[in-house]
Amino acid sequence: MAQTWEGARLVCANRVGLSLKEYIRRERSGLKHCMTCKQWRPVAEFHVDRTRYDGRCSSCVFCRRVKVKVNRKGVPSGRKGQKMSAAGRANVAVAAQAGHASGRRHSPMKGKTHSPEVRRKLSEHTRKTAKRGAENRNYKDGKSVERRGERYASSYKMWRFDVYSRDEFTCQRCGDNRGGNLHAHHIKPFATYPELRFDVSNGLTLCQDCHDREHFGRRRNRQPDNQLALFTEEKQTVIVMNTGISWTTHTWNWATGCTKVDTEGGCRSCYAEHLFKVNRGNVFKHPFEQVTVHPERFMQAHKFKPIKTPEGLLPAMVFTNSISDVWHEQIPDDMIHRMLDIVEQNPRTIFQALSKRPVRGRKILVGRYGNQGIPSNLWVGFSVSRNEVSGVLNILRSIKERTGGNMTAFTSVEPIVGKTDQVNFEGIDWAIFGGESGPHARIMQRDWLMAGIENAQKAGSRVWLKQHGTIRSHPNLDQAPADLGITAKFKWLVENGWEALPDEKGGATVDHATYRDLPIAYDQLKAKLNDSLL
Repeated sequence: MAQTWEGARLVCANRVGLSLKEYIRRERSGLKHCMTCKQWRPVAEFHVDRTRYDGRCSSCVFCRRVKVKVNRKGVPSGRKGQKMSAAGRANVAVAAQAGHASGRRHSPMKGKTHSPEVRRKLSEHTRKTAKRGAENRNYKDGKSVERRGERYASSYKMWRFDVYSRDEFTCQRCGDNRGGNLHAHHIKPFATYPELRFDVSNGLTLCQDCHDREHFGRRRNRQPDNQLALFTEEKQTVIVMNTGISWTTHTWNWATGCTKVDTEGGCRSCYAEHLFKVNRGNVFKHPFEQVTVHPERFMQAHKFKPIKTPEGLLPAMVFTNSISDVWHEQIPDDMIHRMLDIVEQNPRTIFQALSKRPVRGRKILVGRYGNQGIPSNLWVGFSVSRNEVSGVLNILRSIKERTGGNMTAFTSVEPIVGKTDQVNFEGIDWAIFGGESGPHARIMQRDWLMAGIENAQKAGSRVWLKQHGTIRSHPNLDQAPADLGITAKFKWLVENGWEALPDEKGGATVDHATYRDLPIAYDQLKAKLNDSLL
């Protein structure tokens, strides 16, 4: 369905075999093409139809008068536009009096009631044939009241929010992320598996349409338990790997909300603030600027387990507070130390603490660990968007030096909104790059991206290019034919091998190359997991 006037005109022009320019010229001259008689006629000969892009019907008034009407059986009536004779009207009147108006026979019981004897027999027949109790397909084993209570319990709401957060508030089937249109779907049914009702791995974020199709297909196909188990295993694999942030596998938001510290950099178009706006009232019950800690979510950290693949176990990477800041000044110290305790208790899981507040991060980490070394599964990182704020990496290097030097230090050079040729990546183990996305995204220039990648590689840092953000920021966009539209150019890049990761926003390929390297600490933990050393 065409979404714009230009798109609708293009569809109509292709349908009549004309160029878009010629089609618009004829429209401006006061003509319109009739889709029935295939003739160009004055616009005045078309009825008004506000649902169409041009406000007129697709058929002229002459074609609508002679248009054949089809009855319910698919047989043309042939009476459209014709008058009934006097004899015909008399026959219709007689038929109406006999209860056969419009050829439809009324029920013989219309206006009548069954006798008491007949009603008694019908009631007995219903009692004998109707399926009751466990034989009825809607039987819930007497747990309707209990299930209704659990649906409105705080534990259920918390489970639903955790499923949304893990899936980045995006439908895992079609990618829809509109607020108020999402549902937390139980992969294994809520009624059949009570032990999995609040298991996050048994949840899947779906939009309204995908959720309806899922339940309709389940009822129609009636999958047995063995098929449902395979279905669940497949979906759990998709859930673990299918996330909106490519450089992590999970998100853990034990705190929500944040305040802006760099209005000219990444905070200007904060994606977390956008999530709060579209999901306000449905998921988030507080303003974005009000930082709120959720202590009950600390109990869920044990659920982040290694990912099983045919090649072996992969470490789970957990982005801590993706819609907040782990070192935010409004988060109490005891809550942060509680989070660090959980990190130490789960050495098989990687926790990624990315922040824009390096000073408080240094104070807490150095004060807690001193020179004894930060746990190897805690990756500490700070965001850099341009040369002017690259000084935060000096604080990151000082944390690494003062805590023993074994910490995995990483930085997110995203969104790139300025030059990055003076950013010093010495001592940084991992560098993530990306352009700005969203409705008001700023264009990332090719020189800014490549200068940062080259500096990181020279310093020995491993590089991960997340996304270009928008198609207009793609470094190889000039390779596509100039006469194509912006979307057609991106499609051309994909079809001709210039873009290998089209699912990322704006792509994530530069000169046929992709940058998807993880730090050395990831490889070391992966080896320990598969050697059963942890």
